[in-house]
This record gives sequence, structure tokens and C-alpha cells, in this order.
Amino acid sequence: MSNILYKNQHQLKQKSIYDYTVFKMMLETTDEQLIRFLNELYEGTNPANKSEKTNNSNKKKLVSLCYFLASINNKYINGIKVDIGSYLQTSGASAASIDTLANIRLSVLRKNVDRQKKVISDEHEQSVDNYCLQNIEKMFVLNIDDYHNIHRRTTPSLLETHNIFHFVTILLNSNPNISKIPYYSNNILLHNPKGIDFKLIIEKFENHFMNQIGKSYYEQNELWKQFLIEDSYENRIENLNVHNYDGRIQKHQELRSLNNSKLVDFILHPLHSIKDYIECSNVLFKVFERSENTDYLDHYVIPIIADWPGQVNLRRAITLKINKGLASGISEQILSLIPMIGPLHISLNILFRSGYFEGYLKGVVRIWVLFQRLRRRNYNKAPLVFLSDVFYWELNNHPMSDTLKNNLPIFNDYFVENFHSSIRNQTVESNNALQIIQKAKIIDAERYNNSFKESFINSRNLTISQDKLNYLEKKVSLFLFSLFDKIYHNIGNTIQIDNIKYPSFMLPKKCLLFNNIDSSDSIVLICGHGFHKECLALYNGKCSHCFNYLSFGIQKNINTLIARLTTPLKDNEIPLVEEEMNDSLDENNDEDMQNILERLEQNIDNQFEILYQKWSDYDSL
Repeated sequence: MSNILYKNQHQLKQKSIYDYTVFKMMLETTDEQLIRFLNELYEGTNPANKSEKTNNSNKKKLVSLCYFLASINNKYINGIKVDIGSYLQTSGASAASIDTLANIRLSVLRKNVDRQKKVISDEHEQSVDNYCLQNIEKMFVLNIDDYHNIHRRTTPSLLETHNIFHFVTILLNSNPNISKIPYYSNNILLHNPKGIDFKLIIEKFENHFMNQIGKSYYEQNELWKQFLIEDSYENRIENLNVHNYDGRIQKHQELRSLNNSKLVDFILHPLHSIKDYIECSNVLFKVFERSENTDYLDHYVIPIIADWPGQVNLRRAITLKINKGLASGISEQILSLIPMIGPLHISLNILFRSGYFEGYLKGVVRIWVLFQRLRRRNYNKAPLVFLSDVFYWELNNHPMSDTLKNNLPIFNDYFVENFHSSIRNQTVESNNALQIIQKAKIIDAERYNNSFKESFINSRNLTISQDKLNYLEKKVSLFLFSLFDKIYHNIGNTIQIDNIKYPSFMLPKKCLLFNNIDSSDSIVLICGHGFHKECLALYNGKCSHCFNYLSFGIQKNINTLIARLTTPLKDNEIPLVEEEMNDSLDENNDEDMQNILERLEQNIDNQFEILYQKWSDYDSL
């Protein structure tokens, strides 16, 4: 047995095997004398009187016992000890603790763990090339995001003012079921020659979305129910943990393992300007050049899911390349990229994860209306860019449209956020920048082959009682009741936008003849605007006030953005992303959510019933 395990580790360069069945088959096919060897060990555990769970646990113990027995015969059979030492280091165990376990032959020394991890880190570049070659016929989705280590010291020392490190994460994702998307299709380019087309968006709003906007959330939700996941206890728990990145959660292990993703690079560099993003793109281009796959970048599409700075800077680079060509100084390969907004930045997780594209698109429209009304300086533009691209692809039957509709959940920034969560979990304050970079590469490598964790690390199920779920839902309902109650009672207060006064959260309310019409002949839409029925019929049931306001907002925001995107590159380039301004809408003395919830917790059932009755009474107003 020792000879077999030594050969596997040092000659065949195989990882340790922890699966009982696979391990048994490996021994018996290699040496006939070992047939039934494991069976005899297993029968000695008295399996007939033990549960299936205990027997499975004992099988894992027997496999590890074989490795330890073999290591006594030959100290170079240390694969399981390396895995144990690596896991201990990842879990934050001290060097002294690891070395102590090494002294009793349960682990290797800390220095051996460090040496092994350096080897893994040094092999990272080759693993990236292999990943691209293996998936070259599939579609790639790219994540570019910044990472700041939270284990930081902000107090100055004699040598430095702080030890905050800023990194860039470049992560590729692929899916074995999605073929690569051509850049050209039936002479239709990926990028709209008109850029961001506000006329196309306004036309779509008028013909398809204005009636949808006129529906309340309740009405719309009733229409969406057939496409959404069932409102069961299990799904409610799942929704509660959308942003829980704990890989030990049993039901999330497959998703959180990120087996179809690959870290391209983890760079010590802040993301500030367009030049930083162009540099990150060049890192990706060099990977394809290194693996002799530049044809992919010349003929196929790589969507990039990014936050707003990533979207606007990459789109600016694309715009400058299209407009100025070689004079722009930007690589031709930048045109294979298409930046897109991700769901984590607009919080439409449920519709997104269900894969219901039409509902998701309507949700993006609604969320843009909210961003526009609240005058969010960047997010009143990001959804418009996405909508312009989608409408252009639909209009011209570009294959990007069908790929997006049929595979919505993969166009996600979840993967990079999950990766960042793993880095935070496995780094400490004492790690320097190079150690954090090495850690990132090791995390990436271990995702593909970490049978030790899969075999021995306990998974866990999140259990929350039905009563607790109902309690949490009531707490959220109370917060929303309180918020909407304040909005309702603030309707009479006006604010001024572009020399026009509007009620808070509302637009002008009535058509010209509304006051002269009997109430039985009038109607107030969900947006708060009042019409007499004959006038509303002339507009096909669409609110003309909202349409005019939104059309003006679409055109104004896109024109402002286009001016930004066409700004030439400068040597002293500075970020062109607008900072959020403290508009009058944001200036209030409302308590934050946590304070409200704490205040209501003492008597939540009574509060819920009181506010529910209060809102029910509004129906008669």
C-alpha cells in the first residue's frame, strides 16, 4: 500500500484520494493482494449496528488511517498531512499550532505548507491558460471589480500612514451549455452604431412599458407569480440568504464552489480612471495571446459585469475606439467587450435568479424610474445603457439577445463578490500585499480540487423556524408601512426641479379639465396623476405626465453620459464618475432601518395590526 501511495503522489503527481469507493478500487486494481483489505477494516467497525451516517463517517476515517499508516512506513507519503496543514493555516491556526501537530505526525510543518502554497501560486498563470483552452468554444463572462482589505490599520506608524491595500480582481466565468457569441451576426455589430440610443428607449417606453408602470406592485406581482419560484418555506429561507456567501451552507455549496470560474489575475492596483480599466482589459487580452487564442477576441463577445465605474470607463474606451480608431491608442480587442450592469447593483435578485427575463427587464425599467425620481446621479444612467443595448439586440436579432434571455443568471457579479468573501475569510491583519495576492491564487486553485474539504469539513443547514420567518416579515412590513405612511403624508410638500415644483415623490397630478369633471367620471392612476376617463382614453390608458417627464429624463441623462463617453483621453486622466450629491430628497431626519426595527421589536404584533388597519383605512380616502 505504501508503494502505491508513494507512486501516486510523487511519480504520477496525483492528489490524495478521500472517497472510500475510489480509494478501494485504486488499491485493488493496482495490487491483487489488497483485494478485500479495506473490506476487512470496514467490517471491524461493526457496521451492522451503526447508522448509515456513522458508517459513511467511518469509511472516511479508514481512508485517512491508511494514509497515516503508510506515512509511518514512508515519511514522503504526506499528502493528507499537507492538506491538514493547509486547512489549518487557512482557518487561522498559528504556526506554533501547526508545528505542534507536525511533531505528532498529523500535519507537516508550517514552512512546508508555505512552500507548497508558493508552488500552487507560481503555477497560476499556466492554470489560467489551461482554463481558456478548455473552454474556448464556450462563452466567457468577465468580472472586474476592486477589492480593499478590511483587515487594515488606519493609525499612522513610523513607516507608513496606513496599511490599506487596493486590489483589482479579474475573474472569468464560463458555462458548458452556452456557446460563444459572434461579434458580427448578419452584418449586425455587437455595439450600436448610434451609441446609447435614447430615441429607441423612449419608443420602447411608449409602446411597451408605460402601461406596465401604471400597474401597482401588487398587480404586477400577481402577473409575475407564475414565473417566480414557489413561495415555500425552503425558498423563503433561500431568499433570506441571497447575500450569504458562506460556502459551508449545504444547499449553496455547488453555486458557491464557483467551479466554472477562474481568477485571471489579482493585482495590487487601485481602480480610478479609464486607463486603469484599459490596463485590466489588456491583462485579459494577454492571456488569450499567450494561449494563442486571439481569434476569440477578434470574432466573439465577452460580456463584462461590473459596477458603474467599470461600466462607464470601459464603455468610454469602446466609444473612443469606435469614433477615433487607431488615433485613440486603444487596442482593437476592446470592441469584443460589452460592459453590463449586474443584479447585485440593482437588487433584483429574485426575478434574476428565476431566469424570467421579461420580468427582469420590466424590473430594470421600474428601478430606473425610481433612480430617476430620486435623482441618483449614476444609477439614473446605468439602467438606460443596459436597456439601450437590449433593445438594439432585440431589434436587429443579434444572438446576444437570445443568449441573455435564455441564460440570464450567468450574467452576474455574484461570482466576484463570492470570491472577495473567501479572501476576507482567509486573510488576517498581518498579511502583506504579496501574501494576500498569493492567498487569492491559492483560493482559486483549491476550488477545482479540494477533496479534503469536501470529505471532512462539516456542512451546515440554515434552520429558521416558520414563526421566526413570519416575525422577520412583520418587522420588514412595519418598516415599509412606516416609510410609506410618511410619504403619503408628505404629498402636499413641494420641491423644485428645473424651475418646476413637484410634490415629493409625485409629479403634477391632474389634466387641465380634471377639476371640472364629476368624480364618477374621473380616475387617479397609481402614479398619483388624475384624469377624466375620456382624456385618459385618448392616451390609451397611459399617463402623459409620466411619459413626458420620463422621456425628458431619458434624453437628458443619455446626452450627459454621451458627453462623458466622448471626452478624449488625457495624460492626467481623472475619474469621470459623478459623486452622489446630497439632494434635498436625501436630507431628512428619518431613523435608519436598524433603529426602527429595534424600536418596534417590543410589540411587533400589535404594531403590525395597528398599521395594517391604518393603511386599510386609506382605501376610503
